[in-house]
Amino acid sequence: MEIFRSETSTRDGTEVTSIRADLKADGGLLVHGQDLGPSVEKIFGDIDYEYWLDIDEASIPQLFILVLKEAFNSDGALTLERLRDIARSGGINVKFGNWI
Repeated sequence: MEIFRSETSTRDGTEVTSIRADLKADGGLLVHGQDLGPSVEKIFGDIDYEYWLDIDEASIPQLFILVLKEAFNSDGALTLERLRDIARSGGINVKFGNWI
């Protein structure tokens, strides 16, 4: 399920960020994103950058509480990097990966 999408037009082209969250067959949670556009190509040499967090099923309830706490106490947007930091600060082991 797509949980966030941003499209911004620049003079060099359109920049897109899409974040999805999907339950895995084993009960875990996969939160994954993709950035597309000219700035990604300039930085990484490819038109897209994909990244993800893999959270095991047993950690989901604790992560949910930590994310609620963050949401009620923050004015900023939740990013995948921030989600990773929230999980790690709460002692939750998340697997981060990316494709360039």
